[in-house]
Amino acid sequence: MPRYYFHLLDASTATFIRDSAGASLLNATEAKREAVALAQDIVRHRLHGSTWKVVVTDENTSIILRVPLSKVRPRRIRVVFDLLCRVAFYEPRLRPQIFTWLLTAVVLALIIHRRC
Repeated sequence: MPRYYFHLLDASTATFIRDSAGASLLNATEAKREAVALAQDIVRHRLHGSTWKVVVTDENTSIILRVPLSKVRPRRIRVVFDLLCRVAFYEPRLRPQIFTWLLTAVVLALIIHRRC
């Protein structure tokens, strides 16, 4: 199996963070999937600037793919899961009426978010 490396590059400052371990994947399609997932995780944690990119190279250091973080949106399911965890954490501390209103607001927010 070929080995792919997932580096980070800041185009504005020429900062390059090299992936020295890499990952053995079946093909470039899997490497692209992995690069997009990595970019989504970075964006979700807000660990990036607008000029950062995930750069995928193969064993011969040929560039296979560039994924600009400015073009990536975080995974929606993770955002929903985080929100539900926060609501569950606050539930025992609130009166039942307040918790019901809060839960209703969360459900409405999820419906609106899904339509966008």
